[in-house]
Amino acid sequence: MSKTATIVYVSPYAASHSALNFVRPDEFIPERWLGEDPAFDGDHRDASQPFSLGPQNCIGKNLAWHEMRLMVCKLLWHFDFKYTKEEKAWTDQKAFIAWEKRPLMVEVKVRER
Repeated sequence: MSKTATIVYVSPYAASHSALNFVRPDEFIPERWLGEDPAFDGDHRDASQPFSLGPQNCIGKNLAWHEMRLMVCKLLWHFDFKYTKEEKAWTDQKAFIAWEKRPLMVEVKVRER
């Protein structure tokens, strides 16, 4: 890289929560990633890069994706989740370079099968 080069960094949080990239960006809508609902056809899914890009991206990305799918499926198969009453303002959090995360309080019940 030359000494006159300028490196531009875009915050992953800002890109993922921009209305320019996603419809209703601050809402948790997992269906937006399935590509089945036309309401989300205008979403720029490539704006979200949780594992980074290029030659220095995460080496364990594929393993992590498989583990996440397995764990989410197991959790959703065995349990029902519901926000508690205290969680109305969960999205009103401080975000700088790193996100200051508060606990997400949910009620969990064993699913009857």
